[in-house]
This record gives sequence, structure tokens and C-alpha cells, in this order.
Amino acid sequence: MGKKWDKYIKQRLKTQRIYLNLFLQYFTKSLNLNNAYNFIPNHIYHSTSFSCHENYNKIYEKERNSTTKFIREIGWHVYAPYEKTDPGKSVTKETRKTIIKDRLSPQKILDLDFYNIVRSELLLLNYNLASNGIGQEIQFGFFIPKIIYSRKRPTRLTGGLPGCLCLYYENYKNLKRILFNIFKRDSYKTSPFYIKDDVVYKGNTNLNKKFRDNLWLWK
Repeated sequence: MGKKWDKYIKQRLKTQRIYLNLFLQYFTKSLNLNNAYNFIPNHIYHSTSFSCHENYNKIYEKERNSTTKFIREIGWHVYAPYEKTDPGKSVTKETRKTIIKDRLSPQKILDLDFYNIVRSELLLLNYNLASNGIGQEIQFGFFIPKIIYSRKRPTRLTGGLPGCLCLYYENYKNLKRILFNIFKRDSYKTSPFYIKDDVVYKGNTNLNKKFRDNLWLWK
């Protein structure tokens, strides 16, 4: 690994260890995160809003599925929660229950998602619909490079996070072109993703600068 970015990746691992140890110490002892201190190169966590959202539109599902497939085709391993777990459908207010098919408890969902987030080199987040789950995933991945794509402007709170690339796109063709330029690389050793000076880098390239014409801006 090149010395130019080695210290930033080591800093992420150091921060990650501290964060997870504090989490385990003060909140729970049930999570199986002993092996989650180091991330796996070429792994992406692709987060999207689920279809139970009241403003859900089929176009989001199509773009979501196409994005996951496309990134896998160019050589990345993608963990997509929508393929593994379903948030379920609420029943009547009187019962206050939610019907779920996978039968995973909230604690197991937390364990599963948290584990896959901290094991990823980078988080990819579809921000077109509001989602409490996406907000929690961003918190878990605070120290991880994050790429957000959305037709709607993200909040300033999200845009102000260190290591956050907030992309605007007009149509899926435009998004696909941008993502191809971001994720296409020869190898992890020559072009790792990391956070430096609060922005996202790939190798020696400042992605916030390179894609400045495609970023959401706050002035």
C-alpha cells in the first residue's frame, strides 16, 4: 500500500476499534462484533429505503436493483439489505405488531447490519426517500467513506458529515456514468477509498473535487 494514503486507512481502523469497543462496553454485550474491526477491500454496503415507505415509487426499486447489479458487474461485492431482510408491513394500531417474513428480531437486524457496515470499504446510500434506517446506518459508518446519490437535496446535517460525497443526478443513465467513474479501478492497493481533510479520496484523487459539477451544494 502506498505511503500517501496508508496513514488515513490506519486512522480509520483505529477509530473503528475505539468506536466499537465503546459501543459494546456501554450499550450491549450481545453483538458478535469481535471480527468486525477490519474492513474488507472491494466490499460495499448499499443502503436504500424499503418499499414500505409511503412515497415509494417503482422507479426507485428499478434504480436500486440496477445499481446493485451494475456495481457487482465491475468487480465489487455488494451487501444490499433489501435482498436479505424485509422491514415488514404494519398491521392494525390495536395490535401494534409488524408482520415480517425473515423472523429476525430487531436485535439480530442491528447485529447483521452493523457487522456488514463496519466490514465495508465504503457505504453507498440511496437518499431519494427519507429513511430512519439510512440515518442509523450513516451513524454506524461515521468513520467510513460515504457516497450518497439522490435527485432530492440531502439535509445539511448529512452534507456536513466528514467523508460524505453527495451526488445529484438527473436520470439513471447519468447516475450510472458517475458511479462507473467512481468505482472503476485497477485494484484496492493502487486506489483505496479513504477520508482525508473531510472529503472522500480514491487513491490520489479527491472525489469531491473531481465530481464537483455533480454535487449538491449549500451556499
